[in-house]
Amino acid sequence: LIHELGHFIAAKKQGIMVEEFGFGFPPRVWSIKYGETTYSLNLLPIGGFVKVYGEEYHEEDSHVDPKLRDRAFVSKKPWQKAIVIVAGVVMNFLLAWVLISYLFTQGVPTPSNHVIVDGVTKESPAAAAGLRTGDIIVQITNDKTTHSVKKTEDLIKYSREFAGRPVVFVIERAGQPMQRIITPRANPPKGEGALGISVTSFIERKYPWYEAPIYGLGHSFAISGAIASELGKTVV
Repeated sequence: LIHELGHFIAAKKQGIMVEEFGFGFPPRVWSIKYGETTYSLNLLPIGGFVKVYGEEYHEEDSHVDPKLRDRAFVSKKPWQKAIVIVAGVVMNFLLAWVLISYLFTQGVPTPSNHVIVDGVTKESPAAAAGLRTGDIIVQITNDKTTHSVKKTEDLIKYSREFAGRPVVFVIERAGQPMQRIITPRANPPKGEGALGISVTSFIERKYPWYEAPIYGLGHSFAISGAIASELGKTVV
């Protein structure tokens, strides 16, 4: 409906007569006429439609009332027609911008280059070492060799490589670095990993109300660009 509302508003602004604004698709259940426009409620609740006067080119000569010719879509200048046609897409974009901006004020999962502990299994090596949910695993040190951990694949690789040997885990907790000695298991219980933790690379990021629209706009453009790119691939 927001898409059709864009066409409706644009048509009115360009002086085009709107014959009907429909909620859903026919058959018609109920309608009321206000001014020159009929507002209808239809049986099929799938979107809606806008019927503007003279919207089909074949209507220009045979069906357009000479007295209303300047109110007909086909009689408008190309740039005016373009505004009416594009207005639906613009309204879709604006709605997406508003919704995404609101979500940014509530907190959204955002990819990061950190490996974050999402859960710790009881009686596991990680639990014995005192790891907690929310800890960020920064590095693993073994035999004076330091390995950076920036993705979950790094953690899995080094946990398997150093299985059965005590290694130093450098973690960050509440902004403070600390070390924990952990011995990854070579044969962990079914359903558990070498350390006994679940991890994620996503963090919840919230923006204040005055910043959310800025980031929301950028994200809306990014999504629109991605959609356009994928549609372009199907055409080429």
